[in-house]
Amino acid sequence: FSKLSETEIRNTLALFLFRGDDVYKEIAVLSGGEKARLSLAKLMLSKVNFLILDEPTNHLDIASREILEDALEKFEGTVLAVSHDRYFIQKLSTRILSFERATLFDFHGNYREYLSYRETELSRGAVGNDAGTPSNAHMEKKPSSPDSRPPDAKAQYLAAKQAAAERRRAERRFEKLGAEIPVLEKELEDNTRECETTAALDHVRLSELYERNAVLEETLLSLWEEYETLKASLGAEDQGALS
Repeated sequence: FSKLSETEIRNTLALFLFRGDDVYKEIAVLSGGEKARLSLAKLMLSKVNFLILDEPTNHLDIASREILEDALEKFEGTVLAVSHDRYFIQKLSTRILSFERATLFDFHGNYREYLSYRETELSRGAVGNDAGTPSNAHMEKKPSSPDSRPPDAKAQYLAAKQAAAERRRAERRFEKLGAEIPVLEKELEDNTRECETTAALDHVRLSELYERNAVLEETLLSLWEEYETLKASLGAEDQGALS
């Protein structure tokens, strides 16, 4: 990723727990979990829109699993993942393809909804007797699938799902800005104070501070504009908005 600045690369690596001298490690010395995190970082930077993951949480510690889940939750493309990790499936899934014996069961919804639906169908006797394998009637009904609903209902379902996803992204961005802006304002304040005191005797340092402050002021202006726009769109009176 030669077009990215060192700052951008370090920020990305930090999101995947590579900080300080860790960024200088050779890949050969990384542990299995570290290599997995690095691969995920590369995937996120590649701007692909479709990921195929095979048991992605295997051999990851808790911190690495949380990073993976957060990264995939923010991923705007499509993810096709094979997993036996039920927590991972519940947190991220919007559609379940369950391979049960010789049958593929397609369910639109998350894992908890899928289990609830199967339990209901079992209680109704709508599944076969072979270890809970769905019968043809079960496969045909699929009441939770938007594809089985009338066209208007399906469109409303998809629109509501898209709106909910967009709002979640906006809320995450709003929260991130709320944490980022005070940090940059504190840096600007500290730099300004240094300009007025010790740096006044060091012209090189003074020039560096002026240049940095110019960047900070421009960045903060842009971030505040975005913050206020999100605040208005989210109705953020109760979202811990910055004063």
